[in-house]
Amino acid sequence: MSNINKIEPQLFHEYLEGKINASDIKQSEMAEELGFAKPNIITMFKQGKTRVPLEKVPGFAKVLKLDPKMLLRMAMLEYCPELYRAVDETFGSVVTRNEKMILDEIRRLSQNTDPAITSIADKKATEVFVKQLMTKTGRTQ
Repeated sequence: MSNINKIEPQLFHEYLEGKINASDIKQSEMAEELGFAKPNIITMFKQGKTRVPLEKVPGFAKVLKLDPKMLLRMAMLEYCPELYRAVDETFGSVVTRNEKMILDEIRRLSQNTDPAITSIADKKATEVFVKQLMTKTGRTQ
């Protein structure tokens, strides 16, 4: 796969900044709802100067109307990847609402036959499928 078509992971603070900027809620209201005394902490999170405490991630997800599993996974992969791998290995992969919908559709289309990605053609088809999903959700390579 060429680097041109590779989907690069987005830094957590950049993702959070985009979602905060796109929301209608004021940073002062957000800070208050999340239990922070001063609203400038939200700016510090957006700029990546301060890490969001992991226990605050579900609150951010609620305020920003995001999937809490996806947001926590994203934060943990950046802030503490070893811990995330240990949790994932122990409890299994976390599946977001959107991923569950994709999985349900694959199961429906395959008539629950548990299809495997077994060839280069299968991998390329899967890559095309994911790129189409990313384009439709506004996330480009």
